[in-house]
Amino acid sequence: MKEAGTTNTTTVAGVAYASTTATEIPHELLCPITHVLMLNDPVVANDGYTYEREAIKGWFKRQHATGGGRVRSPMMDELLDDLALVSNVNTKTM
Repeated sequence: MKEAGTTNTTTVAGVAYASTTATEIPHELLCPITHVLMLNDPVVANDGYTYEREAIKGWFKRQHATGGGRVRSPMMDELLDDLALVSNVNTKTM
C-alpha cells in the first residue's frame, strides 16, 4: 500500500512516532495531531476521528488546563462530552 520512502522518527510527549516521506500513505493512517503514521496505539475519540493514544491524551490534558475543564475536539472544535477512547483495531491491522 505504501511506496518505498525514507522513514524518520518524531518524538511527541516522550513517545516516538515513525514518519515517512512516502507519498502513497492514506491520510486516514496519519494522526491529525502529530501528522505521522499511527503505529503505536490508534484510538477513536468521541468525535469519531482516530488519533494516536498518547497524542489525544496530551490534547485532552492541554485543553482541560486551558479550557476551564472543557475539552474540544482537535478536528471539529466542538466540546466533547465524553473523553473515552476506544482502540481502533482496523487501523492497527493496516
